[in-house]
Amino acid sequence: MNPKNESRATSAQKPRDQEEGEEEGKKKKEEEEEEEEEEEEVVWRQVSLREGFGPRATDWKYHYVTCLRLLQHLKNGTAFQHKTFAPKCFHSSDVRDVAFWNGCILAGIHKHIRVWIVEDLKPAAVFDVPYEVFHLSVSQDGQVLGVGHYDGAITTWLLNEPDIRPNFLQQYFGHTDNVVCLCIAPLINLLCSGSRDRLAKPTQHATYL
Repeated sequence: MNPKNESRATSAQKPRDQEEGEEEGKKKKEEEEEEEEEEEEVVWRQVSLREGFGPRATDWKYHYVTCLRLLQHLKNGTAFQHKTFAPKCFHSSDVRDVAFWNGCILAGIHKHIRVWIVEDLKPAAVFDVPYEVFHLSVSQDGQVLGVGHYDGAITTWLLNEPDIRPNFLQQYFGHTDNVVCLCIAPLINLLCSGSRDRLAKPTQHATYL
């Protein structure tokens, strides 16, 4: 081969090798960045799931930060439209159901019913019920609270306005699963209930008049 041609071929080969080396380096760098992003995503996913912010998200970092900010706003009241309103009745436990009665909010929490006054959202009362709460319902005349329980039982309570501390009236059995709905008609002494056992049961309710 002519020395001049050989020199030209060598000089042409150098830029080509350099370009290939740069491409390989760039590709390797991109792969390393992808691995770092995947590792970071795994960390954010673990943190989110540990805090209960789950179970699925496409961007776990964004998901975690958003949930954390929302939780903070809920706790200090800034998540609401009226910023002067603070969620004083915010409860971190498992609230099963809520009902409204005579200017009060009633919330079923495990084997307790907590009462808050709507006007200032201050706790007004708390009383125990014999079984786990699943559903709350106030009668049409506002005098009886019906409580559907997890085990299928139903208890009724006479609501007293002065101390907001109901008096036990009666309990009913007949369902074999969660009582999901109740309707109390005091004028005809009738209580109707629905359950996850696929039964709707009308029951004669004890008079309290």
